[in-house]
Amino acid sequence: MTQFQSRPVTTILSAPIPDGMEIRHPEQIILTFSNNQTIDIGSLCYWRRDRGKHRKQRRNKTVKDMLVDLASFDHARAQLIKRLIYYISVDVKAGRRSFYNYWYQAIDFINWLDDNGKSDAFDNEAAIRAAFSNYNKHIKERVAHSGLKIRSGAGMLRVVKTFLNGFLAIDDIDRGVNLLRERKKDSNETLPISESARKKILSLCDSLFKGITTLLVQNEPYPFWIDVPQYLRWARPKLWIFPTQQWCMAPHEVANRENLKKPFWAYNYEEGRLSTLQELIDAGAHEMSTMACHRDSNRHNAIRNARATIEGANVDYRHIERLRQAGRAHHAFVILFMLYTGMNFEQVKQLKWDENTLKTEVGRQGFRVVKWRAGGKEQYFEIQSRFYPDFKRFLELRIYMLGECDHEYLFLNLNWGEDSSLTPCQVQRGEVRNFYIQVLQRIDPSLPHVTSRQFRASKSDWLLRNDASPHIAATILQNEEETVKQSYTAGSPTVHQEEMTSLFDRLTSTVFPVVVCTEKEDTIEGPTGSCAAFDQPHAPNENAPWKPDCKNPEGCFWCTHYRVHADEKDVRKLYSCRFCIQRLSVMTGSHEEFEQRFGPVVDRIDQILDEVRPHLADAGLMKRIEYQVDALGELSDYWAAKFSMLIDLGVVTS
Repeated sequence: MTQFQSRPVTTILSAPIPDGMEIRHPEQIILTFSNNQTIDIGSLCYWRRDRGKHRKQRRNKTVKDMLVDLASFDHARAQLIKRLIYYISVDVKAGRRSFYNYWYQAIDFINWLDDNGKSDAFDNEAAIRAAFSNYNKHIKERVAHSGLKIRSGAGMLRVVKTFLNGFLAIDDIDRGVNLLRERKKDSNETLPISESARKKILSLCDSLFKGITTLLVQNEPYPFWIDVPQYLRWARPKLWIFPTQQWCMAPHEVANRENLKKPFWAYNYEEGRLSTLQELIDAGAHEMSTMACHRDSNRHNAIRNARATIEGANVDYRHIERLRQAGRAHHAFVILFMLYTGMNFEQVKQLKWDENTLKTEVGRQGFRVVKWRAGGKEQYFEIQSRFYPDFKRFLELRIYMLGECDHEYLFLNLNWGEDSSLTPCQVQRGEVRNFYIQVLQRIDPSLPHVTSRQFRASKSDWLLRNDASPHIAATILQNEEETVKQSYTAGSPTVHQEEMTSLFDRLTSTVFPVVVCTEKEDTIEGPTGSCAAFDQPHAPNENAPWKPDCKNPEGCFWCTHYRVHADEKDVRKLYSCRFCIQRLSVMTGSHEEFEQRFGPVVDRIDQILDEVRPHLADAGLMKRIEYQVDALGELSDYWAAKFSMLIDLGVVTS
């Protein structure tokens, strides 16, 4: 008889669990998540588990429990798992990590501990630190020999690191651990959207917000038209709005109208009026089988019903279709707000509001600081002065949406009850995402898929490209200055092409001393090394080929604040920079021309590498990195992005 068998599973809980619930038998609990996937967390109370076999619960075929060795139950482990269940519940309820995959990977770490004789790792801090270090080595081995991708392995380690930091309240569980990291395109980096896409989103949201708000606040009649941005290049630059489910129809939808599930033939979306009887007859030629416009009586009824719908919305200031339009205008403004302020969605969502304490102050030139008190503390954001009238207009829209209701948060959503009553609630990320997909991308299918984090990244990118100091950028983004600096040094994707165009036209043979660091210093990372005084560029003498400006990586080579560390990271940066320069030889007409234009900077890099070599603890490190970069193409993140851009432009081949 096998030692593994089923156990009593009396409780199937949905994460998060109810407040105040007491867990008496954690070994009997299975957790379910929002996607209906389950984790048999109670099985962790047993040292020996057969993870290859599960028994389906008769009550719920989607829930499975794990077979265990009942004799391996451990009371101390059960108390640990009880704590873990409460921790997961709190974390899920707070909205930080509600995904099944995250917790599956975290608990898989516990499985690994048990499989490798480290079940007591949670007993003390030294043991769990040693276990995490060994787990990092285990993942590296899987990457090297078992086909696990670097990106996947690094992601698994990030999950476990975050889990242990939070669950055990150890802030630096990775201290002294040489974590596996990705060589290219770090998945944690949020790339800003292109400047072209940003302008399109801004202009389209601006048109929808202002147009719909005018319709509602000024109680304008239907049909109502909105001016659309010029970039759309519509023959008729107007978007007509009707109080129907198909509230608008872009030209590309009109052209394909007969294929729509509900084409609403009674409305003329091109000219902003009801369709004529003849137009319905013509439409019937496309809808010979089922449409209400196929018979004369149905055609007349369709026009009559459409007219009644419009009249009903025009006499009711708070008609249900008007309130739905208010939601669209609201979400358009939320996107504008994120783009202009750089706030992330969670910050936007949590902004509390009290109009009675509203005040504004003049900020730096061209900007205004909006302040108020709510929830017992001061709330504020900084925007360009030209955006402030839009914010005031939004407050009018907000008053319209709330009617006689109150709401403690600045942004909101309206929920319809079963009795058609409206209840304001906090705006949710999914609602804004759906607006982007169902409204913006429907009007302009060419808009790229973007996230709220990209909106924030775009604001940061714009600030730094427009000469805002990291301190100013941090103030506007309500972030730490150090975070802004570190993000900046990764490079701005929107100006990669401009940088590469100018980079190699300004190279020089001038040579300056190199400061090699053998220990960690308070420096800011850059694409070619580090900086000891960011935003304070200084040329060593008047013979410097150009004035360093902290924006172009080549300027670092001729700045007195440039530092290079004698470690794997900075050596890889230098070889990666040299690799990209050498691949640009195809742009020159001859070897002599390449040497004349690019030779000096290659010589400068080689000089720096020569200075670093004696300080390396591993004598073979430099040779290995040179091979990885030149032969395998394992560039540093910054130069990998540059090289990808060159490939996309067709300048070089991979």
